Amino acid sequence: MNKEEGGFIENRITILIVITLLIDVFLIYILKNEKKLVEFDKAFIYLMLIAHLLFISANLSRDIHSRDQMHMLYVMATAFVSLFITNKKIITLIIIIILAMLSFWHIDGECPIGSVKNTYPQWQEFYNSNVNFFRLWPSIVILILITKLFI
Repeated sequence: MNKEEGGFIENRITILIVITLLIDVFLIYILKNEKKLVEFDKAFIYLMLIAHLLFISANLSRDIHSRDQMHMLYVMATAFVSLFITNKKIITLIIIIILAMLSFWHIDGECPIGSVKNTYPQWQEFYNSNVNFFRLWPSIVILILITKLFI
């Protein structure tokens, strides 16, 4: 894979945009068809739709700073905010997203969105010094979310 300046991988950009649009279709479906969607879950969906618009825009314009901001939002949304979601369809979607991310990590040997080391060097240092935790945490989140599916 050829990396351009800023760590953009051309074929990965296309794949990420397509995946993001598929996620958006599913989120809109949930928003339109779930009758008992709590306010927190609705707010999460709206935030994700706005973030996805910004993420796609950043990738198309090769804006590394904006992409890294959306990258950090993604980490917060999947790693922490997702634990407060109550809708089982959204929970299932988040599990699938995390599994896809882990698959990309395994295939590429790095995050599919790229590194934030240029925009957030302190965060990258924190990550590097706690890499075992960051490798384990997605699995813990998946287990918690799977448990929530059956409660």
